[in-house]
Amino acid sequence: HVEPIATEAKDFLSISVDRDLSENRKYEYFKQDIENQRIDLRFFYLTPESVDLWFKIINFSDYKLHTYGRENIKRNANDLVNVILEKSATDHVDFVDLGVGAAVKDYYLLKSLLERMPQGGKRMNYVPLDYSIAVLQKVMDYTEELMDAYPNKLHIEGILGDFYRLGRYRQRINELSESPKVCALLGNILGNSDEYRILTAITESMNANDFFLLEIDLIDNRTDDKLKEGYGSDD
Repeated sequence: HVEPIATEAKDFLSISVDRDLSENRKYEYFKQDIENQRIDLRFFYLTPESVDLWFKIINFSDYKLHTYGRENIKRNANDLVNVILEKSATDHVDFVDLGVGAAVKDYYLLKSLLERMPQGGKRMNYVPLDYSIAVLQKVMDYTEELMDAYPNKLHIEGILGDFYRLGRYRQRINELSESPKVCALLGNILGNSDEYRILTAITESMNANDFFLLEIDLIDNRTDDKLKEGYGSDD
C-alpha cells in the first residue's frame, strides 16, 4: 500500500538558508574579490537587476555558449538519464544543481528523469543551490510546467548558500532521501570561479553512489573571432 503524497504548493518554494552566510559576510567576500582583482561568478547575480539582465542575455542576445549548452543537453537528456539510471541500478535519483543559474538545462534533465519514474513511487527531490535568492525564485518559473505535469513526483528544496561550502549542506541533502544524487555543475562556472575549491567541495560531499554531471566548453580549433562569437557580441 502506497500512502498518498500531498500535492506540492507550486507558488511556494521550500528553502534551506545557510544562516552563517549573512549579507554582511557576502559583502566582505565581495570586497576581498575586488581587492584581489578577480570577481567570482557568485557575485554577478545578487540583485534583482543583475538577475533580470542575465535572463535577457541568455534569452535574447547572441550569447551562443548558453544556447549551445542548452541545445546539447536538450538533445542528449534521455541518453544521459539512461546512463545514470543504468549505472545506479535504480529508477529513482535526486538532482542537485550547484549554482542553478537559469535552470533551463535542469528542466530537460528533470523532465526526462520524471518520465522514467514509476507511478506511485517516491518523489524525486530537486535541490537547486544558489548564492542569490532572486535566482532561486526564478527557478519556480522554469519548473512550473513540471510541477503541473508531475504534482506527486517532484519536490523542490532550494538551498540559499555557497557551493564552496557544500559540505555544510551534505547532511540536509542526504536527509531528503537515500536515493543516489546527481550533482550537476552546468554553464560557465568553471573558469569564472575557484575550480580547485569547488571541485574539492563536491568531491568531499558526494556519496559513493552519487553521480557528477559537469558541463565544460572544450578548447578546439576555433579562431578568436569564433570564440568571441560564442561568448557574446560587440553590442
